[in-house]
Amino acid sequence: MGSTGGGTISASTSSQTLTIIPDISGGSSASAKTLTLSGSGNVNLLGSIGAGSSVTISLTKSGSGTANLTGVNGSFNGPVTVSQGSLYATSIGNTGSNSSLGTNATINLGGTTNSGTLRFLGTVNEATDKVINMSGTTSGASITNRDAVLTVNSDLTMSGFGSKTLTLSSNTNTSGINFNGLLADANGTLSLRINGSGTGNSSLGNTSNSFSGGVTIDANIIAKTTTLQVQVASIGNSGGNSGLGTSGIINLAVR
Repeated sequence: MGSTGGGTISASTSSQTLTIIPDISGGSSASAKTLTLSGSGNVNLLGSIGAGSSVTISLTKSGSGTANLTGVNGSFNGPVTVSQGSLYATSIGNTGSNSSLGTNATINLGGTTNSGTLRFLGTVNEATDKVINMSGTTSGASITNRDAVLTVNSDLTMSGFGSKTLTLSSNTNTSGINFNGLLADANGTLSLRINGSGTGNSSLGNTSNSFSGGVTIDANIIAKTTTLQVQVASIGNSGGNSGLGTSGIINLAVR
């Protein structure tokens, strides 16, 4: 990247796929920069994103398309923001360690009324201490998983003002999402949806969850073989903190 500002990689239309093979460097300038992956098409980065000599390199995914980060040795240290569309990552990593999403501590999902989705593509179970922040206003945020179990150990934050829904989704028999951090209302009401296809397992591990929005657990039936299991540290009573928050209603649905 250049000396200031950063750069943009765009696949403009939904029919376009742009693949970048080599690593991307933050350059030799010490100024802060942002790499933006945009458009309604597909951007694939096979290499890793390095910090170079820059003080801070941030990554933003904008536009309705997808971006796929395959490299697992990213050393950039700025925040990751998915303001729209989906960001696929082979590794999430811990704060301070190289990963597809760099060494940063925060992953922002959502922008104004647009939802943002983080898709974990790792084939090995992984735990992360990175903070998931819902940065949109009335938009939601999704974390999806395909082949392994992803465990999130940090508390959820909500910097955007407005009520929002966090969706946790697993797509195969071996996948699942364990959210052990605190789920609480902040700047609006938080609701939770857990969705899956296959026979994966997910869990909510914090007995102090205080979010007040509804809870929906729904499964996608495929040849009648879907069994979505959700383990909770506690169910609690209406109005009291529990693994399922304070809401008095748990919606169970099959699609």
